[in-house]
Amino acid sequence: MTSRGLILLLFFLILPTAASVYAATPANAPLVIQLIPHPGGTLMMTMHAKVNGHEGNFVFDTGAGVSYVSPEFAESVGCKPWGKLTGYTLVGQRLDMQRCDGLSFDVQGQRFGASTSGVFDLMKFMPPNVPKVDGSIGLDIFERHALTVSLANKQLIVETPTSLAARAKRSAR
Repeated sequence: MTSRGLILLLFFLILPTAASVYAATPANAPLVIQLIPHPGGTLMMTMHAKVNGHEGNFVFDTGAGVSYVSPEFAESVGCKPWGKLTGYTLVGQRLDMQRCDGLSFDVQGQRFGASTSGVFDLMKFMPPNVPKVDGSIGLDIFERHALTVSLANKQLIVETPTSLAARAKRSAR
């Protein structure tokens, strides 16, 4: 058998397997992230994520310009904080924090990267006796993704091009 014939044979043997794997992967299905109410504040929602392989519970903050982890969590994921980030809260209060670069946020098996993250202890602003959070996830980790937030269903939906087009079509009706 010639090398061309062998290549064609391998192609036709592998093609059905590759097609079945592709068909089993819902590439057009959006990622639906369940948001969990947190008793630390009105409409405060949290989500579970892994950061550099370590599980944590994070506030989901649509107003945050930078996602951040607590100092303890930063240490557990091997982050060595450095420098300074400065921003402002919703009410105009200045907020300074150190930075931690290159963290990887894994949410329900899908990886999202943050080129720059902060290190900040959100728990100092929480009422006593509420469940601990390991930081805050903002919209920055979902860069280049279309999102739908449903507070009624307590969901954050990371849309695919197909699901976004379908949602827009339904909304236009």
